Amino acid sequence: MLTMAMCVTVFTQPSDWQKLSGVDSVDIFSLAIPGRDNVIAGTAKGIYRSTDNGNQWMRVEDLESGISSFIISQEGHIFAGTYLNGVLYSKDDGSTWDYVTTEYPYVLSLGMNQANYIFQGSYGNGVYRSINYGGRWKRSSLQHYYVWCITVNQNGDIFAGTNVGVFRSTDNGDNWNQLEIGVQDVDVLALAADKNGTIYAGTDSAGVVYSRNGGSTWETVNEGLTNLHVSSLAVNMKGDVVAGTFGGGVYMLNSAGSEWMHLGLENLNITCLAVDPNGEVVCGTQGKGIFRNKPQTLSMR
Repeated sequence: MLTMAMCVTVFTQPSDWQKLSGVDSVDIFSLAIPGRDNVIAGTAKGIYRSTDNGNQWMRVEDLESGISSFIISQEGHIFAGTYLNGVLYSKDDGSTWDYVTTEYPYVLSLGMNQANYIFQGSYGNGVYRSINYGGRWKRSSLQHYYVWCITVNQNGDIFAGTNVGVFRSTDNGDNWNQLEIGVQDVDVLALAADKNGTIYAGTDSAGVVYSRNGGSTWETVNEGLTNLHVSSLAVNMKGDVVAGTFGGGVYMLNSAGSEWMHLGLENLNITCLAVDPNGEVVCGTQGKGIFRNKPQTLSMR
């Protein structure tokens, strides 16, 4: 007789979320995990860094404009977008920061492709591109939009979430085409790509849509999602998709990709998410600091 074992990832109950001290009452706009136990938080008051997995924090860069986004290069360099002061970068895991040359200072999002081209999503001015780590920037053909988020799939296609939907570039940002995503009159606030190339888009009022064919066609996946204002998305190394909502807490998509499971933190405004390779979820909130929850892996026979 054969005995079959199945491992299922199960998240703990809402009460098991741990609130991290040291960043309790600030708005958290962005999160990055550049290495084991190293967590970077972009806030309304600058950049905070933890070297012990979020147990203790130190402010390493003081900025009144706020930090909108982070990206990490293949070499481990960290770039930070700011709302008023352009782009910063760090070569030492976030300990110290310097400015890079910026064509347009109002940065909403950052993205990077396999060629290490940096894409800057701006506040009402479209996308800028740098091919030399921020040394020089050029405005792309995608202009006059609020670019809330940028992601790149495994084929190198670049996706930009804007105040009028999703745009895609298949030529390193030279040209952009608007995609028909199946929902109208929405801001796309979050984008994420999994290891199979599926693109997920979180909207301000229509939940989550996804594409399995590089953006050619899209479907909606909102079963179980009781709050359709999806402000952030993240995908871990296993392919688990996590969504943060504005006022409804955190959700995870089931393994079939058909239904969302609520992970807790209801009534909180989730502003950003990060998931480490071990599956631990770290989420930033509006005015309530940072929370962390670690999934449990159970063996079912």
